[in-house]
Amino acid sequence: MKKTRVAVIGASGIGQHHARWYHLSGAEVVAFVGTSEASCAKTADALRNSFGFAGRGYWDLDEMLKREHPEVVAVCSPTHLHREHAVAALEAGAHVLCEKPLVWDPAKDPQAWLVDGRAMVERASTLRRVFGMTPQVAAVAPFYWQLYEKVRGRRAPVRAFHGEFRNKSRKGRKRYEELWCDVSPHLLALLMELAPGGEMDTGTFKGRLSEYENLAEFDWVSPAGRCAARIHLVDLEEGAPVRCFGVNGFVAGWDGYRDEGGIFRSVLKYGDAEVRSDDFLHIVIADFLSCVRGEGGRVWVDGPTSLRNLETQVQVLEKAERA
Repeated sequence: MKKTRVAVIGASGIGQHHARWYHLSGAEVVAFVGTSEASCAKTADALRNSFGFAGRGYWDLDEMLKREHPEVVAVCSPTHLHREHAVAALEAGAHVLCEKPLVWDPAKDPQAWLVDGRAMVERASTLRRVFGMTPQVAAVAPFYWQLYEKVRGRRAPVRAFHGEFRNKSRKGRKRYEELWCDVSPHLLALLMELAPGGEMDTGTFKGRLSEYENLAEFDWVSPAGRCAARIHLVDLEEGAPVRCFGVNGFVAGWDGYRDEGGIFRSVLKYGDAEVRSDDFLHIVIADFLSCVRGEGGRVWVDGPTSLRNLETQVQVLEKAERA
């Protein structure tokens, strides 16, 4: 079977992981786009060592699109370039999976982010291209419910949601809006998956953006009813990272491990009970490819959902106190 041709815009950071997961999901990574000839040479070496990359590196996006004709483009460039790069790929005929957040540009007003986000989603719809965003924690949902049912039995209506990430940043600690914009899309995507069709009741919001800590509390109102949501983010200077989330007081921890073949996988734990799965970013990418191929997969955070995610982020930024 002919492999799907994939290109990655920005493959020196998180894009390197995207490239490897596309490769392991059966696609052919034919190219990537970097910022200079020197950076492309370094990234090409890293990708060859990671999974045997045999494609080409470019430092001109238009040239890459014209020469390589990728069927899928992973947009992993800096967030203020997401609209420009996603629309260029869509116009060239590619399906697009964009890193989170959908848009973030500290030089612009948050309402301008929404304009950029809507332009991306609307262009994909007009061109009939598959479009999605990659806050991979959305793909936790079926495994979380499996763990929930293993311990508690039958599911109950979602009346409370708790998500807490305490992370150590690799490139310096994140502060204030940067922490919120970078990390919250994961937990918002999971909330939208566990309590679908909802939106924040802005009149119930309480929260603050502190230097290295964000807290947002609000009611999430969905067709299933009202849910008291709490999202707590901390950028650690020291101490062990914590990633946990759940509903109705059943809060599971998320960790990862490498299997016998060296492939990274995920594990959810609650006490002595656990559920293991493929890495959640791997799941998101593999399912996106299946959708593009018409094989039935799904887009975990599709265009409209990615826009609701961004809108909720902006609502919090506009409501939160700065401490």
